[in-house]
Amino acid sequence: MLVGEQLSNGKYRPLANVEFGFKPEEKAAFRQIAKQIVTNVDRNIIWLEPRLYCKVQYLEKTNSGSLRIVSFKGFSFDKAPEHSIS
Repeated sequence: MLVGEQLSNGKYRPLANVEFGFKPEEKAAFRQIAKQIVTNVDRNIIWLEPRLYCKVQYLEKTNSGSLRIVSFKGFSFDKAPEHSIS
């Protein structure tokens, strides 16, 4: 899963590729939600509406703002996707 943030100009910027930390039930729930919010399919990439907010843990943040060694910690349903990672 690719995690990103929405910039002030309305565009999106990728921050990290999250590969670790998903429980099987979280993967299944994500797939069900993702099917409902697909906006485009381009080769092997499926684009989704930016509606989900998740918690991640990362080792460090690069100078460019990308995150390194990222683990999924769960979905957060009490925040809107517009909140950025700090």
